Amino acid sequence: MAILYALVARGSVVLAEFSSASTTANSIARQILEKIPGNNDTNVSYSQDRYIFHVKRTDGLTVLCMADDTAGRRIPFEFLEDIHQKFVRTYGRAVLSAQAYAMNDEFSRVLGQQMDFFSNDPNADRINRLRGEMSQVTKEIGIINRGFVLLLRCLLRFLFCTNFIPPKGLQDIIVLKFHCLNHTNSDQSIT
Repeated sequence: MAILYALVARGSVVLAEFSSASTTANSIARQILEKIPGNNDTNVSYSQDRYIFHVKRTDGLTVLCMADDTAGRRIPFEFLEDIHQKFVRTYGRAVLSAQAYAMNDEFSRVLGQQMDFFSNDPNADRINRLRGEMSQVTKEIGIINRGFVLLLRCLLRFLFCTNFIPPKGLQDIIVLKFHCLNHTNSDQSIT
């Protein structure tokens, strides 16, 4: 999966662009910029051969990237959102009146770095990263729960073995818990 080309534009005025491969992406991108109707915010994708052009327009600022067709939509649109935020944070209201390629010297490097990050770094895919983290947390909670159940079982056995007589209100609860623990976890051994 690779993002190969990106640009930031105001209307059809390109403010910054970067290409990591020799392609006709810039001419196709300009055709797409001309085709995008109105000034409404939009997220769209166009296919051209084995490449997909993803476009995000927000508040009159258009961010576009070309990715190979194996990239799907999620990561390219995360890339576009990231670029949009960085661009607006860096240039603010200056984008409203900037000349063509006014931000290219500085921002083309950012485009290249972020293209590389979103194309190659597994941490760029936030959803899969969060799934992995949630899976790890779930495993740890399961281990903690099993440990707690085993500890509680040992404590209850100890209390019954030492002829512990609980206060009147707790007798039924302790007996019920001990009974449930013995039946629900009978296949686990205490280590």
